[in-house]
Amino acid sequence: MKKILYITQKRNDAIWIVDNSVKKELKKITHPFDFLEIHEKWKGIFNVIKNYIRNILLLWKKCYKYDKVYFTRENPYWIFVRLIYWRKYIVMTIHHVEDYRGKTIVWKLIFKTTDLFIAISEFTKSQLVELWVNKDKILVNYNWISDIYYPEPIKHFTEYPYILYVWTEAPRKNTSLLLEVFSEVHKQHPELKLVKIGKPWTEEDKVIFDNKVKELKIEDSVIIKRNFIEDDELRKWYSNALCYISLSKLEWFWLTIPEAMACGCSVIASDIWPFREICWDMDVLVNLEDKKNIVQLLSKIISDSKYRKEISDIWTKNAGKFNRVKNAKYLIKTLE
Repeated sequence: MKKILYITQKRNDAIWIVDNSVKKELKKITHPFDFLEIHEKWKGIFNVIKNYIRNILLLWKKCYKYDKVYFTRENPYWIFVRLIYWRKYIVMTIHHVEDYRGKTIVWKLIFKTTDLFIAISEFTKSQLVELWVNKDKILVNYNWISDIYYPEPIKHFTEYPYILYVWTEAPRKNTSLLLEVFSEVHKQHPELKLVKIGKPWTEEDKVIFDNKVKELKIEDSVIIKRNFIEDDELRKWYSNALCYISLSKLEWFWLTIPEAMACGCSVIASDIWPFREICWDMDVLVNLEDKKNIVQLLSKIISDSKYRKEISDIWTKNAGKFNRVKNAKYLIKTLE
């Protein structure tokens, strides 16, 4: 079996979590990969230049041994590998298709000459096709969830009932609407809390979120946990929430939703293409322009335990769509 060089780059976000989960799963089964982790992109011009040089040297030293090179995320270092080892078969997973990509020379080259793309959703694939990537060069393999996520109900896990949101306060996450919806539901259920877990994307986003909490006068009912928590702890927060909610305006995939599903948690999500792929059940996908309907649906899930149980059972089964073993085997088969 010919070896394939599997290249990851250290970073502090969901992509890094996915990469680690994938590597962990691959090491449990027979696979054709050798792993290389290149250095993360630091702030400050000196550190940026230093790490670029270190990464180029690492790639130059390693890549010549392999016929196929797989970048687990969109990565401009592809250019160096293509220039130096122009006969290599290069595969790249695409997580985000930002507006600027497809407009710059570097990304036009990447989209034109990469041999195979793995998109994390049908939505991402459609965006690549819009950028003139041949659809026959794109395969879809969903991000998968770690086996650390499964239902773990704990009696009296908290002293209060709560709904849960995990991740940043970046503008596209639409947390202002989330807080407004919670504020309305809280009037009907004054014992209810909103638990927000995850680091802020920027200091400005953090300030905007905190100011919105104060504006709505719900400081005592919003519990913010911005410190890192381990997966074992996060599983407990998912498993014992009345509902997980995400009202994002734009996503390419959203790992926390299938994680919540795997833990048997009810979900409410915005009606955007990637969430349709993840959730299937259109009844829990909400129009972001209809705040009244979102409030009604969330209130129903909170107050109707039978309805909540029905949704939870469906979600636990649907989480199998993101089965790590199945997706790992598909990745191996694709790259071989």
